Amino acid sequence: MEVGGARKLWWVLGNRHFLALWLAQAVSQTAQNALLYLLMVIIETNTSSSLHMSFLVLSTILPSVIIGMAAGVFVDRWSKRRVLVTTNLLRGAILVLFPLFLSHPGLIYVANLLFATVSQFFAPAEVATIPLVVSRRQLLSANGLFNLTFTISQAVGFIIVAPLLAKGLGVDTPLPFFILALFFALAALLVRFLPRDHRPKKGGGDSRSLWQGVWRELKDGWQLLQGDVSLSLSMVHLTLVSALVLIMGMLVPGYVSRVLGVRADDAVYILGPAGLGILAGIALVPRLGERWGKDRLVHWGLGVMTFSLLSMGSVGLARGIPLGPLVGGAMLFSLVMGGAYAFINIPAQTIIQERAPVDMRGRIFAIQLVFGNVVAVLPLISLGQLADFLGVSTVILILAVGVFVVAMVTYRWTQGQKQTET
Repeated sequence: MEVGGARKLWWVLGNRHFLALWLAQAVSQTAQNALLYLLMVIIETNTSSSLHMSFLVLSTILPSVIIGMAAGVFVDRWSKRRVLVTTNLLRGAILVLFPLFLSHPGLIYVANLLFATVSQFFAPAEVATIPLVVSRRQLLSANGLFNLTFTISQAVGFIIVAPLLAKGLGVDTPLPFFILALFFALAALLVRFLPRDHRPKKGGGDSRSLWQGVWRELKDGWQLLQGDVSLSLSMVHLTLVSALVLIMGMLVPGYVSRVLGVRADDAVYILGPAGLGILAGIALVPRLGERWGKDRLVHWGLGVMTFSLLSMGSVGLARGIPLGPLVGGAMLFSLVMGGAYAFINIPAQTIIQERAPVDMRGRIFAIQLVFGNVVAVLPLISLGQLADFLGVSTVILILAVGVFVVAMVTYRWTQGQKQTET
């Protein structure tokens, strides 16, 4: 990071209200990702089924598909601080209930569905609070720090916190869930000290006006996307990688236990290098983006992603390879995959931020998040069944072909747009 960027970072962290909001984000996001890892280990251990794993992931994303946009409209009508405090307390309370359901996968899905539903109200309230606690001059640095923390918290939750809890305390005990509940209690305490935000004006809060507001947001977003090819392509790329993350999250526990032949709670050794790859990509993207251009960097990322998926699937199909080299190869390709994710995700997000109007960026990213989850729903179910029938490695190879097709189509689309502009 450049000196100027570091100075701006410390400047915005010097704002005590923003610091409290940022710490709450880091703590709660880390706990949320750690919970998903623990549940994946439990489901894989109890069922050894990718289809069951798809049900778990579906219970995480379905609330976003169903109420994601509406939650944002509700939040605009409520006190942001109250939403942040209440959602963190509710999620902590739900976590305390999970130990009652550890031997009942169906009840785990229901509890996780409830947890994810509450989380739909936390995220928009968090984003909407940033402009309330920082000045206009600090807003860009604040948003950049939130985006970076979102990515890092995924790695910390999956790679550090959850494995420590799983290996140290065991996933069949209530202690890991109680500890994660304390994470959410801490996040609630942090946001409790945020300044009171003004109450929205009453009126216009009936269900008809609510859904009219949701429809207007969707319509405005669609119109913007239809008129901007670069923006549309970036949405396609972000939707692809977000869906891919969910699908690989479903497949990796089965890949680790049924293909590599190691324990499901040792999935961290495969996921860990992916986190390191993402961090390396974050460091490399700014310099490479200036040299190659953001569009070109995205397509390089898609090519590398295709290669890493092909390699990981091929490793799983290989016969007679000792365990050490087998796991080592999977870790290497996981590292490459993490870097490819950063090469796609960061430039695509930057293009959207540059091309979308300031007053529409929030809804564009909300629409993208919902689209990413919608696109993932059918593959999660169908690929989960295929993985149980054909094998996890074969499904990963199918994913590689799909990514390659998207890369070729969007590359030709980009080249056609450039020729039209010239």
